[in-house]
Amino acid sequence: MSFDIPMNEVETDTGAGSWELLPDMDIKMRATSVEEKRNKVQGARLVFEFEITAAGDHLGKRIIMSFNHQHPNSETVRIALGQLKAFALGCGAPESGRLNMGLLQKCLGRDFVGRVRVDKGSNGYSDRNKVAGFFPANAPQYFGRNPPTAGAPTNSAPTTSAPQADAFGSAPVNSAPTTSAPANSAPGNAGAPDDDVPW
Repeated sequence: MSFDIPMNEVETDTGAGSWELLPDMDIKMRATSVEEKRNKVQGARLVFEFEITAAGDHLGKRIIMSFNHQHPNSETVRIALGQLKAFALGCGAPESGRLNMGLLQKCLGRDFVGRVRVDKGSNGYSDRNKVAGFFPANAPQYFGRNPPTAGAPTNSAPTTSAPQADAFGSAPVNSAPTTSAPANSAPGNAGAPDDDVPW
């Protein structure tokens, strides 16, 4: 079986799709996956995939970001752990408890406001996006820090109707399925007690 279609009737796929570069903005998003991988140097990093959940032009766009939680440079580890804590708090996790894979997996699928920034490429690498800040999705003080853009939060009332911090023991507030595994099945987390994640 073959096909024969005039080229001018076919839309060119640039490959950008959900991975195209986003402008600087604060926008509602969620983490859809987290995986632990080895670093090029001694140590390990957590690789997250974030997805824009705010309605508008950026809905469904994705950002991949790594956090070097085990690294020979202690400053690198300090920054990564601080970012991971901010992510968990932005998803509604309580400040008490333990920062571990089980907690991070419970954050998958939970909306937060991410501060998207463009990380300028160097040494032959192109520009890419990063999430430079993590804030609760229902915290209006973080909305409207940038000029309004399609899909970006505004200074109006928050777009979520229920607070997430108190509902952490239940299913995520949004209806999208999560890809999290049970807390004890995460790589490098075998045998970790569930009571490390009290909510």
